[in-house]
Amino acid sequence: MKKSWEIIERKYYAIEIKLASPLCVSSGLDEYSDSDVLRNGSGELFVPGTSIAGAFRNYLLFDKDQAGMMGFSKNQDGEMSSVFVSDLYLKQPITTIRDFVSLKENRRVENKFDMEVVETGAEGTLFLQYVKRRNRQEEDFDGVVAKLLWGMQQGEIRLGSKKNRGFGRVELKRVFEKCFVIDDIEVRKKSLV
Repeated sequence: MKKSWEIIERKYYAIEIKLASPLCVSSGLDEYSDSDVLRNGSGELFVPGTSIAGAFRNYLLFDKDQAGMMGFSKNQDGEMSSVFVSDLYLKQPITTIRDFVSLKENRRVENKFDMEVVETGAEGTLFLQYVKRRNRQEEDFDGVVAKLLWGMQQGEIRLGSKKNRGFGRVELKRVFEKCFVIDDIEVRKKSLV
């Protein structure tokens, strides 16, 4: 095993959130409205982890072409992310259909459409996992998480679309953290199972 890939620490965060404003996460389907909320095969509403990771990367101003904890890809070069962001499943969400309009440059209505939205109050748990590898220099993950938590609580990091119209704000309810330092070979072997 290459030393640069050797895992020496894993850190987990469980972040319990509550929607502080409605949420638009479109699936591209139009069964209930012109733009339905994203659901999995069992009908559960969720926000994809890739979408959340993109919001985090944008907030942190991480460049996808530069090496860092969230990975990078440039031409034929690249490196995997040290951070995993889970999908955010919402418990007992209430959805409604809302009317929207698109405007022309002269502020005249060009088109009317409706969207399914998740109303304020739905709750869920977002999971972050950080894998620290030997001989890799990266940003201070605890500091990065603190910045992300602050950004979410302040409404600077919003989820989904229509963010400029007040959608996608979350309120942090609780944050749990667990760290596993892998300092001997037996612990390392068990952690890989």
